[in-house]
Amino acid sequence: MRLFRRSATPFVQLVSPTPYGHRFLYMRGGLALLATLVLLVMAGCSSGDLIESPSLPDGAAGAQAPEQAVVDYLGAISVAYYSLESSAVAGFVTEEQWVREDAYIELNRVNNEALEMQLVAYSTASPVLSEDSTAATMQTRETWRFRIWDLKTRQPAEEWSRAEYTMSYTLTLADTGWLVAAKDVLESSETTEPVASESR
Repeated sequence: MRLFRRSATPFVQLVSPTPYGHRFLYMRGGLALLATLVLLVMAGCSSGDLIESPSLPDGAAGAQAPEQAVVDYLGAISVAYYSLESSAVAGFVTEEQWVREDAYIELNRVNNEALEMQLVAYSTASPVLSEDSTAATMQTRETWRFRIWDLKTRQPAEEWSRAEYTMSYTLTLADTGWLVAAKDVLESSETTEPVASESR
């Protein structure tokens, strides 16, 4: 399954799950932010039934910096893609981006698939602000491990795989704080063979 893909349109979203994964990247800065996100997405699930998803970051408080907005967003999609609840990401994205996320989640639901994903490594360059400081762009590198769940059997449909992405995020400053408005894949690489040492 490809979590992110290049696209000539603003609809830069995952396509339907396949055994070929999601791409993710590294980030420089904020060990505290990294620790928070890793704890969030590693809250995990067992190898049996689908269970309660990890806790969401506090979107109600609003991200006061673009860097935090991206971290919160990654935590939120980890929950949303696994639980198939698009409402989980609503507080972290613009309305237009939420429509894209919801379309992807509904596609997975139709295919009886859910995505479990865990962030392994994350780094970022400093955000570039617009002149009026109401918009920003930011590049990240993210490394993820992931697997697809079969909703009919309520079991993993595959072993863990790994993917790396260089991403570009566009953010906008709303009344509640910074929100992710769009995302695009700049570079990607995937490990299509299961990562045996990380299988559970």
